[in-house]
Amino acid sequence: MTVTATAERTSTPLYRMGPMLFDHAQVAMVTTTDVGVIVDANPLAAALFGRPPGDLAQEPIDRHVHLARPEPFRDFLAEAAGYCTPLTLGRGVIRRRSGPCVEKSIVLSSAFAAAGRPLLLVQFLER
Repeated sequence: MTVTATAERTSTPLYRMGPMLFDHAQVAMVTTTDVGVIVDANPLAAALFGRPPGDLAQEPIDRHVHLARPEPFRDFLAEAAGYCTPLTLGRGVIRRRSGPCVEKSIVLSSAFAAAGRPLLLVQFLER
């Protein structure tokens, strides 16, 4: 069963607490499925990627984020889904639609389940 990004977003506890929590966060973040498909992006993440938030939905995160490790980004998603604490992946390079690439620290958190599937919160930090 395919679930739209909007349906997944509105069914998550994070969204039910209020879209302001996600949309007005002071950190760039996206939610992804455990197989690396972007579900949603907050405005800071959209600006970081150089794209409108809706354009990122349903795209593979590996298309936009490259880790300073040999493993692809999505290899860590299933692992992070089982963690109770955030998993710091270190530095990664964000490929923007136009302009130079940007380097950020990347932190994964198991966030919540939507439509029976776990979602992960991916944060892009300055540190």
